[in-house]
Amino acid sequence: MNFFIVLLYVLLGIILLGLCRWITEGNVINLFKRPVSLCLLQLFVVHSFLPVFQYLMNLYRYGTYSDMSHIISIIVTLVFVFFMVLTYMLSGNAKEKIEPLVFPMNYQGKMFLLICVALPAILLSVSHASKIGSFGYDEYMQDRIGFSDREGGMDLLLGRWVYMSFIVAFAAYQSSEKKDKIMLFWAIFLGVFTFAFYSYTSARHAIFISVMVVIGIYFVLNQKKYLSLTRVLFSKASLIVLAMGIGIVAVGNIRAEKIGGYSENRFEQVFLTLNNGFGNHELVVWLVSNDFNYMYGQTYMAGFVNPFPRAFWPNKPFGAGASLKNMIMPGSYQWGAKGISSLTTGWVTEAYMNGGLIGVIIIGSLTGLLLKFIANMLFNCHGPWAISIYCYTAFMYSFSMTYGEFNGIYTRWLTDVFPLFLGWLFYEYREYKELYNNQLISY
Repeated sequence: MNFFIVLLYVLLGIILLGLCRWITEGNVINLFKRPVSLCLLQLFVVHSFLPVFQYLMNLYRYGTYSDMSHIISIIVTLVFVFFMVLTYMLSGNAKEKIEPLVFPMNYQGKMFLLICVALPAILLSVSHASKIGSFGYDEYMQDRIGFSDREGGMDLLLGRWVYMSFIVAFAAYQSSEKKDKIMLFWAIFLGVFTFAFYSYTSARHAIFISVMVVIGIYFVLNQKKYLSLTRVLFSKASLIVLAMGIGIVAVGNIRAEKIGGYSENRFEQVFLTLNNGFGNHELVVWLVSNDFNYMYGQTYMAGFVNPFPRAFWPNKPFGAGASLKNMIMPGSYQWGAKGISSLTTGWVTEAYMNGGLIGVIIIGSLTGLLLKFIANMLFNCHGPWAISIYCYTAFMYSFSMTYGEFNGIYTRWLTDVFPLFLGWLFYEYREYKELYNNQLISY
């Protein structure tokens, strides 16, 4: 064991956290207002915090690696971060310091949310749960991806609108003038349903996303201008996140017991659960240690063509997770096979897969531009529908993309945001536009 490598990972973490604090100006509220800071925070977890423990415990799954491989992987991460932050800072003046004017949700919008979004999603989720029960829960846990491909369909796809309804209901409550108790009830109900359903289906990521986006909405709509980290750590929100974390670890333990790979060492099991769910720097180390053919953008193209059914396009490109799985273990990911599983990649891994260091520079730069564009969206958010779209988009493309693949994140974002876009278009945008045209509001 070389403690110089540990020191390098720690220094990488200090750089990432330092940049995060610099961009947020020490204000936790700015994490969602300046999404590049969210990306830096999760890059710290994925490429510094977890790798330190992985190196110290020597818990690698795909081989043994030289010290030089670790050093190069750290350099690759730093290159990505440098170009992401550089393009973010140089791509024009952000409007994030301007507070958006937010209106409460109207009655028609509430009815659309509950009847056209939440109710169908609840019914489809119950239908999906009943299919799992008929199939057998143990068998489902052994082949979650295969079952979802065969039986998921609209149940699984539109069932995700449950947690989107939870997000919007909370935004509607938070943006209401007198804190609408009815929307609070629906927010709590949909939140409990989300946690129960996705705990049952062992989809911890959905729980994590929904809770974090709700916290982001609270930050964005908070009347306070400054919130220190110390105050956040001792807040109710932190208790919710802690409870969610315990739940995620518990779900991870259940999954590990069902499919194997469970460790009797509790600390090791907690680490494995977090590492499997929220990032794996080992994939970058593996890539710099092995020869492979660059994907040259195929994994990004996979995201854009993902809506086309594979049944009609058998040779449709795989996303980064499946492609990397086949690189490491050739032939291990075959569409339609039983018991298949993919890998989590993230911005840095997927960028290196597609073009080596040049790919990292290009994707890092594009990421900075994307996150600046998203940050500027907040100024144009004037109600709970738009605020929900903004916070969800900001979280998915900053935080989630650091450990997910573009194919999955983009497709998920596209289908999840669709009903929110309709709610914004029909029940928020037109109302704001009418007020603006009548000069009842102005900037």
